[in-house]
Amino acid sequence: MEQVQRDITPSMRAILIDWLVEVSEEYKLVPDTLYLTVSLIDRFLSHNVIEKQRLQLVGVSCMLIASKYEEICAPRVEEFCFITDNTYTSGEDPCIELEFLANYLAELSLVEYNFLKFLPSLIAASAVFLARWTLNQSVHPWDPTLEHYTSYKASELKTTVLALEDLQLNTNGCYLNAIHDKYKQQKFKCVATMSSPERVISVFSRR
Repeated sequence: MEQVQRDITPSMRAILIDWLVEVSEEYKLVPDTLYLTVSLIDRFLSHNVIEKQRLQLVGVSCMLIASKYEEICAPRVEEFCFITDNTYTSGEDPCIELEFLANYLAELSLVEYNFLKFLPSLIAASAVFLARWTLNQSVHPWDPTLEHYTSYKASELKTTVLALEDLQLNTNGCYLNAIHDKYKQQKFKCVATMSSPERVISVFSRR
């Protein structure tokens, strides 16, 4: 972390984690959520330079992601905004748009019979892959952290990702619009209207 961060010090990290322990107690989160939160924070800080004013936002974002993995009933985004004294809004959380988009892509697969041959975990991982690509084509959408927690390599997702992209672009002219209409609403950040200017097939030749 010290080799990457200019504003963030080990003592700031310690203060953040001490506060997150209190948060986990307040919401009665399981220990695994806290451990995964800290792991995600450290991985993020090891690769991304941030200002110290955004450290708390990184912390609650990582706890939100970790709770999705570990908790039966994860706290809502609004609750995480509340515990920061509303310093940040739900729309400011960097993972919210990604979460909505990944959910949208995964839900598109529900009405497609051909997706029954894919494991739910494979569809979920592929939805995250395609969502990350849609939002940012400048970096590879799959990294060692995602590979570790999903147990899928990027190459194993190719078929499902390409199939999801066909649904996203509606290449087959599907007339069933309930999911699209749901996610083009402002409360879901209009993610149904998003698509990448570059087809995702190109990313699989990068490595």
